[in-house]
Amino acid sequence: MLVTTFLVTCCATFANTLSKRSLLFQPSTILQFTYGVSAPALLPKRSINLSVCLQTNFQLPNNISNFYPTTVSARLDDLDRHTFYEYLVEILNGVGLDGHYCLLRSICEIGEIPMHIDPGDNSLLENIVHYIFSPSEDFVQIDNGTLDVYLDAEKWGKTLGKCHRKFEKCPMSIVNLFTKLFYI
Repeated sequence: MLVTTFLVTCCATFANTLSKRSLLFQPSTILQFTYGVSAPALLPKRSINLSVCLQTNFQLPNNISNFYPTTVSARLDDLDRHTFYEYLVEILNGVGLDGHYCLLRSICEIGEIPMHIDPGDNSLLENIVHYIFSPSEDFVQIDNGTLDVYLDAEKWGKTLGKCHRKFEKCPMSIVNLFTKLFYI
């Protein structure tokens, strides 16, 4: 009787609970897909194949904790324009240019000859470049005039032009590296 009672209570507790089954793999198991296209290039007296491949790898779960989502806390503050400009200055300094003057020259050049943006086009890159190098778009004056130098560079470009003379400490146009000027 004692054994029967024990079996009934054990089976009753397990009968009402369901658990999910999860397929676990050995550590370092990877599922890999490789896609490729190969085409012969028609050249006289030569045989060449042009190939393009795409490979994707997925690490398969080896622990039950892989099935639960991890929460990643977001940053509380956005990257403001002044901080972004400081990053650009550091990058330009790192390649041997005077970062401050090259940034001011770039802002001035976009002010002098703005990006061509058609209202009906999906010109995302032009809009991004225009927004980055046009500080008057959203500058909030938060400190005592240290941000005015960017606004002055844009104003100089819009009114007087000749940015290469104003900011001659920057030996090259950064804007000309990724834009093309068309005379219409």
